[in-house]
Amino acid sequence: MKNFVLLILIFTIVSTRLVKAQTSDLNSFFNDHVTFYSLGNFIENNEIFIYDKTKKINPNELKYEYDQNSILKKINIVHNIPNVKNYLLLSDYIINENLAVISFATSNRKKYIIYTLKRKNSDDKWWNILSIYKGSMN
Repeated sequence: MKNFVLLILIFTIVSTRLVKAQTSDLNSFFNDHVTFYSLGNFIENNEIFIYDKTKKINPNELKYEYDQNSILKKINIVHNIPNVKNYLLLSDYIINENLAVISFATSNRKKYIIYTLKRKNSDDKWWNILSIYKGSMN
């Protein structure tokens, strides 16, 4: 019984640290010019809405802005279906100690984009994008 309680305590501590890493460390991914550019081209819009139904990214709704050559690009992470025709659904949001995978699908579920990221170094400046893969579904 003591081993079971110890195992539950360790699991709770580890999962709390992972959740903290998810909410603070990946802000740099969403606030990066490569993310604004690639998501904007993928969804063909300068204002991007990401529907995060299960609040995996953050328990709060988030907004990011980036000014590129006097064109304002925005990423809005929302928890309710946005009132726009074309938005992104958060598909996977998997983070471990050194790697992360974030994938989105279009609201009509016909196209998807997958980002693979790697930890930069051991301090709080987290991610480098290793790959961006775009695909379509039947």
